[in-house]
Amino acid sequence: RMLTDLRFGRTDEQRILHAFELATSRVPNRLEAYALRQLLNHERNSLSNDQVKRLLAVGESSNPNSVPEKELAAYTMVARAILNLSETISKP
Repeated sequence: RMLTDLRFGRTDEQRILHAFELATSRVPNRLEAYALRQLLNHERNSLSNDQVKRLLAVGESSNPNSVPEKELAAYTMVARAILNLSETISKP
């Protein structure tokens, strides 16, 4: 959804901020937002075609609206990072 739902915005920063806020119920601080943008750029530049194929083969969802696979994979890694924050994980 981050790439296809316009409520997330049109820019990387808007998408990351909205996703973070949905997951944590707060706005990320400057360091957190910067780290997530750096992660997105790193994944865009470092994921091989084989890694992209393997990553996108997991799960049941298809590629929404023909988003470029490498872009979808990079955003998937950002979403994973956000969803693995201690704030988003239920603890007993």
